[in-house]
Amino acid sequence: KPPATYDDPRPNRTKFMNAAPTGDGFFTGYTDEGIEIAAEASRDPLIAEAMQELDRTLQTRIQRWLATPVSEGGVGVPKEEVPARALALRLVIDGLKMRQAHEPDLDRDVLRQALRIAVDGAMGVGASG
Repeated sequence: KPPATYDDPRPNRTKFMNAAPTGDGFFTGYTDEGIEIAAEASRDPLIAEAMQELDRTLQTRIQRWLATPVSEGGVGVPKEEVPARALALRLVIDGLKMRQAHEPDLDRDVLRQALRIAVDGAMGVGASG
């Protein structure tokens, strides 16, 4: 069952902060409200603290997944590469949120290709080192 979402009643808005994949394999993602929350965190210490805790939790989980051997459901990234690869994935995710805000009608096929290139690079797929 997907997590709860906030359905924005305004026209032409997507679901806010839904981490469940859509039928075509994409996440409904973050809309401009997610960016507004991040901006509010720069003004409100309580929100900033909550966002920092969320960020630390996500970073820890991503690093754990990257470091876990493939045989155990992870990626098997060498220990010394985990922090940089985790950061690369986070940059892709954060950039995707911003791109969605600027270009909500982005061609899904182009997006798939771009994400494959970026994520493969972050994961070291096809890399020689």
